[in-house]
Amino acid sequence: MRSKFIWLVISCIMVITLVLASCGGEKEQQGGGTLYVVDAEPSTFDPADAINATNTDCSFTNETLSICHWEWPAEKCGFYGVEMDSISDPETWLAPNLALSFERPDLQTTIFHLRKGVKWNAGLDEARELVGDREFTSDDVVWHFNYVMNSPKHEGRWGNIESITATDKYTVEVKAKEPDIFLTTEIAAQAYTYIHCKEVYEEYGNFADWRNNVGTGPFIRTEFETGTSITYEKNPDYWGHDEKNPDNSIPYVDGVKVLFITDLTTQVAAFRTGKIDQLRSGGISRHHVADLLETNPDIGVAKYITGNSYWSLRNDVEPFNDIRVRKAMNMAINRQEILEDFYGGEGSAWNNPYPPIYTEVYLPLETLPDDIKEIYTYNPEGAKELLAEAGYPNGFKTELVYYAATGSDIHEKNALIKEYLAAVGIDVELKLVDSATNRAMRYGFTYPQMYGDGMGVNYPEHFYQVWYVSTAPWNRCRVNDSYIDETVEKALKIGDFDERRALFRELDMYVLRNCFDLSPVNGYDYTIWQPWLKNYNGQRCLVFLGSATVYARVWIDQELKESMGY
Repeated sequence: MRSKFIWLVISCIMVITLVLASCGGEKEQQGGGTLYVVDAEPSTFDPADAINATNTDCSFTNETLSICHWEWPAEKCGFYGVEMDSISDPETWLAPNLALSFERPDLQTTIFHLRKGVKWNAGLDEARELVGDREFTSDDVVWHFNYVMNSPKHEGRWGNIESITATDKYTVEVKAKEPDIFLTTEIAAQAYTYIHCKEVYEEYGNFADWRNNVGTGPFIRTEFETGTSITYEKNPDYWGHDEKNPDNSIPYVDGVKVLFITDLTTQVAAFRTGKIDQLRSGGISRHHVADLLETNPDIGVAKYITGNSYWSLRNDVEPFNDIRVRKAMNMAINRQEILEDFYGGEGSAWNNPYPPIYTEVYLPLETLPDDIKEIYTYNPEGAKELLAEAGYPNGFKTELVYYAATGSDIHEKNALIKEYLAAVGIDVELKLVDSATNRAMRYGFTYPQMYGDGMGVNYPEHFYQVWYVSTAPWNRCRVNDSYIDETVEKALKIGDFDERRALFRELDMYVLRNCFDLSPVNGYDYTIWQPWLKNYNGQRCLVFLGSATVYARVWIDQELKESMGY
């Protein structure tokens, strides 16, 4: 009871600090200062290179055609960006950026109307001289997308694109081979859509060297120290303005220093001592937040459930190719107990297939048909009976491969789930692997039986396409089901929103009944920031993995920071 009371008090403090932080605009915005943040070290600077490797870094120097609304609350701008609204309905969430507007005459056509007067000027002098600060035009959009599409490392990327054409200097028409509800957002604001400059490529042959880049963005990449940090300086001639305060040019800060601190404990310690201004690591737990609020009570805190953490069971190998085994494993887990005891009630016990923040499609467990509720309701005796029916009266041994950052609570959570499974006879070896091994196993599907995974979940249009379709890039459970493949293909060609969602609801029931994975209990993810970081309420990014879209719009209250001794 005492721990719950303490956390209740802390939660109230969090709400108060969030409200106070969101009121930072009451003071006149200030320019200057360097923003210190933590992120992963880029593995490449070339958008034609490895999966998702360049998006965060490119958002500083290069830009997308559209972004999310800066005025939206933080929970609509989740861990990966724009996770609260359907990417199949772009009119509801796309805001102007390099493109001022777009039209969708049909599901095979999108027309973008570009902003005039934007200059290629975000780069070091040598590369910038190649471009001469010329104007950004529709030819640049066409060149960039052809560059990425023609890369052998992106074979199949935008495979449904028939053509991208500059119909005039400021208009781009995109045509798809087949009807595609994702067409607009795939070009406007997804991975690899940070537009790069053809003159730089023509001179150097690629963008691999961090110095060889010119963009239209808010920052200029000025220094890169392998294993330590990357530094960006303000682009003094950037075209952008703060949407909340349209008279103000951005960025407000003079620069951003991204530190490559991989140890979560070290990250938190650096934040506590004022060396980091904002921290958005996915490993921050309620315990970290509670400890910080005791010593740093004025910090801002935002919390999210914008993704799911699964134990992915390989449905193509024994024993997980038997649905009775998968049902038994789900019945063996006491989700409510995990939520209360492990997360202190800070999260959600039921998130399958969507977390409750996705209010339009969330399926509360108590509203589901009885046969589905039975699978996901704690029943260890029922689990043992199913295992015996499947030929495992004494259980079986298996292993879970997973990766976790140092200091993360994933280890403890996995150990807890292991205990529940052990109680019904399933002996799980927890096998922690390093980041490189994890990446190879994750995308090569080389883990032998189970994989501990997390993913950002969006609405069903995106979720099923990447998670359960047999050819999906994140089909960790190795599901090969013709009904799913055919239903998703059919649904993604339906233009009528309600009709499409009704078909996906049928698919929800099918997937829940087949319980392809061990469904999650999710605690909150947290973003924390210093009280001197203003014009901010917890947004992580306004476009896919584009954190610089946020950093360009926040400012540092230098007087407050100094008065607090930092």
